[in-house]
Amino acid sequence: MIGVLDMADVRGLDLPRLAIAVMVAGGQHLLLHGPSGAGKTMLVDRIAGLLPELDDTRALEVAKIHAAAHETSFEWTRRPPVRIPSPSASATALLGGEGRPMRPGEFSLAHGGVLVLDELPEFAADCLETLRRPLEDGFVALTRHRTTTRWPARFSLLATMRPCPCGSPDHARRACSTASEHRYQARIPSPVIDRMDLVVPVDAPPVIWPLEPGEPSSTIRARILVARERQQQRLRDTPWSCNAEIPASGNAIMQLCPMVGAAEGLFAGLAYSRRPLLRMLRVAQTIADLEIDRDPGRPLGLEFFATAARLRQLPASSLT
Repeated sequence: MIGVLDMADVRGLDLPRLAIAVMVAGGQHLLLHGPSGAGKTMLVDRIAGLLPELDDTRALEVAKIHAAAHETSFEWTRRPPVRIPSPSASATALLGGEGRPMRPGEFSLAHGGVLVLDELPEFAADCLETLRRPLEDGFVALTRHRTTTRWPARFSLLATMRPCPCGSPDHARRACSTASEHRYQARIPSPVIDRMDLVVPVDAPPVIWPLEPGEPSSTIRARILVARERQQQRLRDTPWSCNAEIPASGNAIMQLCPMVGAAEGLFAGLAYSRRPLLRMLRVAQTIADLEIDRDPGRPLGLEFFATAARLRQLPASSLT
């Protein structure tokens, strides 16, 4: 696509690059954490070039939402929206509810695409609390003047954060104390962290020249399209269309994403509560779906679940 930045420009950062591909392929939520200058913004800026086009139904939903928001500049398109609200945005701007009739907010305007919340701890506490329902259920419901309005809000959340307010890459020279670092990270409510499928550190690669160019967006997107097709086939008799929509509860996810014995043992042995474990299982399935040469009907092996575990590394702080 003309004017879209390419992932080939991102050198190194193998784990964050994989996390981005998994997020887009499976419709999952990703938190990138790392110091300033490590490459988080470079990754965020290249999301648009990886997103598959919307189908007719989803494109119509997106068009209706943007029309309800009175966005006069919006044009019919199959390109998924990428919304980047400011950390100073109010809860109303995110949820919607302004005007009569009420207009949808950023959560719904990101429906079918990606919502980018850059520097997540900088958002107000009430804004972060409002994330819980759309992340879990994929919709926003507001009641005003005895009238309840419901908008779809099925998006992938791509959030970023620094380890502390100053964000210095040199831990020894940070101006922030350990206590302030913990307070900063603790601004993110634990229910929001629990709903993140992927939590990945971004550390600047060592300065070794020349670094090989990264895999280009066109190649990554081709694998993503294959992964999406596999999910649609697997879920064709269900109400879901991608791995992220499979509920992280009940037995459906265990039936739809079966594991071989060794993977089941690792699954049972990890020190996580059930919800994050089931989210990790969905991630393992997406990783497998991205392997073009793999038989999509095979149960998940240990290697996919082990990689999924690597893609959930919380910051060393009170978040753990």
